[in-house]
Amino acid sequence: MVHDEVGRSFKSPIIPQILLILYKNPGIHVRKLIEERGGSSTSTSQLIKHLVELGMIKMEKEKDIPRRYHLYLTEKGNKIAELLERIDKILGE
Repeated sequence: MVHDEVGRSFKSPIIPQILLILYKNPGIHVRKLIEERGGSSTSTSQLIKHLVELGMIKMEKEKDIPRRYHLYLTEKGNKIAELLERIDKILGE
């Protein structure tokens, strides 16, 4: 779990959580992300859209079910998630 100090650096403290979930689970389905982090699907969808706009994540449609999306970190998102992982470990010491 991302510490509060890290979360304050973002628009929402949930953003670091989302980035770390995607870092540990590349290609996770949007619904699974919502289940894993908790919260509403509306707020999670808004944050996903924000992260796409910032160039941190990308969404890919599933071939068999076009309404289903999978989420991946971009290079930028991966770099940030790696830093968050390291910061979280230091704060947890």
